[in-house]
Amino acid sequence: MNATVMSDRDKGLINGETILGDSIVRAHCCFHLSQNFKSKFGTRLMEQHLWGIANARSEALYTARLLALEQEKPEAVHYLLGVETRYWVTVLFQGK
Repeated sequence: MNATVMSDRDKGLINGETILGDSIVRAHCCFHLSQNFKSKFGTRLMEQHLWGIANARSEALYTARLLALEQEKPEAVHYLLGVETRYWVTVLFQGK
């Protein structure tokens, strides 16, 4: 991998990532993800859940934080899992 490309998941950027192929590591911008998440689910607490999941440094902590969010708002977990977690969750991320 030569570089990490961080995107806000805009269609144009996704097309560029495809062209660059395996020479890059893809990443999603957690700030943009948190803004979308907050506008969809509304509360500061929901945003705190997202950041806790994003910053998890072990799979056990990642799973525990997902389960905590699921207890509160299952549809929020479904939304987050639809955003390719390997591109924005620390423990799952393949880049640096």
